[in-house]
Formats: sequence, structure tokens, C-alpha cells
Amino acid sequence: MEEVEQSREQLVEELEALRLRVRNLELARTESDLRVRLESLNRSIVAAGVGAWEWNRHTNLATWSDENFRHGGRRARGGAAQDLPAVRAGGRLLDPSVRRGGA
Repeated sequence: MEEVEQSREQLVEELEALRLRVRNLELARTESDLRVRLESLNRSIVAAGVGAWEWNRHTNLATWSDENFRHGGRRARGGAAQDLPAVRAGGRLLDPSVRRGGA
């Protein structure tokens, strides 16, 4: 009976290990798919000549694409989307330097 219980416990452990491996593979595939979609979106943004931003209302940070910086005549630091303090003005989110009259 003890041998059966050990075999059962071993099978349960192996099953859990397999479930974890499957989950990790699913996460890796999803992450890869998201990365491909983000690259496609970024190429589309550049091709269209439009900017993109996202505002996190919990942190009050706006993430700007490089195109937004180019539209504003500013240079993006670090070449990647950046988090900037969001400034609410007239229902729009503005770069803080715009509020101060430019950098």
C-alpha cells in the first residue's frame, strides 16, 4: 500500500511539473506574439506619421512614443517610449514643457 501511495505522489508531482511547463510555454508564446504585434504597431505609427500615448491614471504618467516627441519638435531620450508626468489641460494630456512654454 505504501508503494502505491508513493507512486501516486510521484505521478501527482510529475503532473504538476508538466502543467507548469505547459503554462510557461503558453506565456512565452503569448509574450512573443505580443512583441510581434507591438513591433508591427510601432512600424505602423512611424509609417503613418502619427504619435501614440497611453496615460496611467493610477501613477499619472503618460507613456509617449518617439513620434509624439518628433511632432513636438523634441528629441526622445533613450529612443524608447517614455513615462512623463501627465498634465491635464483642456481635456488633453500635454508634455510638461508645453505647459511651461517649451523646453
